Amino acid sequence: MTVAKGRPGQGGVRTVGSRGRGASEASNVPFVLFCLLITSTLLHLGARLPILGMMRIDLLLGAAALAACWLVRSGPGPRPPASEEELRVNRRLYILFAYIFLTVPFVQWPGSVIKNGLEPFVKAVLFHFLASWSINTSRQLGIFIWLYTGLQCWRVLEPLYLHLAYGYWGSATHVGGGEFMARLSGAPMDTVNPNGLAFIIITAIPLLYFIGQRATVMVRILCWCLIGALIYALILTGSRSGFLVFALLVGLWIWRSRYKLAAIVAIIISAAAIVPSMTDLQKERYLSIFRSDVASAESAQGRIDAVFQDFDVALRRPLFGHGLGTSAEANAHFRGYGQVSHNLYTEVAQELGFVGLAIFLSILVAVGRAAVSAVRAAGAAQSRATLDDSVRVAADSILTLLIVNVVFSFASYGLSDPNWYMLSGLAVATARLATRSAGGSVPSPERSATKRAYPLGRY
Repeated sequence: MTVAKGRPGQGGVRTVGSRGRGASEASNVPFVLFCLLITSTLLHLGARLPILGMMRIDLLLGAAALAACWLVRSGPGPRPPASEEELRVNRRLYILFAYIFLTVPFVQWPGSVIKNGLEPFVKAVLFHFLASWSINTSRQLGIFIWLYTGLQCWRVLEPLYLHLAYGYWGSATHVGGGEFMARLSGAPMDTVNPNGLAFIIITAIPLLYFIGQRATVMVRILCWCLIGALIYALILTGSRSGFLVFALLVGLWIWRSRYKLAAIVAIIISAAAIVPSMTDLQKERYLSIFRSDVASAESAQGRIDAVFQDFDVALRRPLFGHGLGTSAEANAHFRGYGQVSHNLYTEVAQELGFVGLAIFLSILVAVGRAAVSAVRAAGAAQSRATLDDSVRVAADSILTLLIVNVVFSFASYGLSDPNWYMLSGLAVATARLATRSAGGSVPSPERSATKRAYPLGRY
């Protein structure tokens, strides 16, 4: 045992035993395993290294991380009480779980739920609990934000490098008249299409922005260089939904900027430099968002029509739905197009019915409240100089990513995608750490505080 004397004027001594160090080291094990799981999942290490795939590395890491969390949380010593935000989100997730299991006998295809739907959904939801349970310090939160940002950037820079060096595209889309346009998708070992790659880009850009806000000059320059590379990759994806969300982020940045005129001038100069480098097909692809007389306009209208058709399919089983994981099956039977609904909300309505959709939306509301609570608590702690920069970066980033997810989900599926549930776990963990830094209190949502809570602002 080591003994450390207190400072002059402070009574008593502080003892640190081997048991305390062991407990601290043990609490890091779930976090390390969770970071390894995220790395393996995002980089698809099982596909890149066949021996890891044969070992079912993601399953092993997930089970190990979950077991480590349980051992630490059930170990000796007091466990900190769950926050109000954590209880609210967890309670609604449990309700969704119960609803899915209890309604299996009443859905259209219960066999498909058991065979194909439950496993990916359970694996995805576990990311919520792993994130909220394994991240318990501001240092862990900062490390995870850096790791997640780096992994997402790698997933974009890898196909971008292959494109620049070898002419790799990865995908193509029909633009009408028998003509096709090449589109950049994920690397050969990744599993994302162009829209999926665009989603990765628009999640990485806010992370880089907020990291750069509170970093050294060199790191800030690096972040802006990476943002430029990611914007170029976004153009190559030809993703209209990604472009619209990026435009939303730019608008929020201009609105919250201290120097609005300078920001607008910078955007105009950047656009003037980028547009001439685009091909005619790429220009028409983005113009088709609001024009009907250009190539790709037919596919843009088709995407809108598909949402209404998917909604009609959902209305065939409005109460309990067709079953978890059966969106593609339902569309194949009733639309003649066997593909998962490219709209999260119609996907949920098709699979879980409108009752399930209401429960899922209530989870999103709870996660949103946790994200806003984290930003408000971080603002209160910052005013007292008791906040770690990593918590401030995480709070701002998670609120922005939540907005990005909600908007982008109008053009993407994801009920059983781990991204949603990892984000909810991060929101809960960040709210807990920010509230702790604020002394356990969160200011009332006054008008000025609400304005500061918006993302992409300068603090």
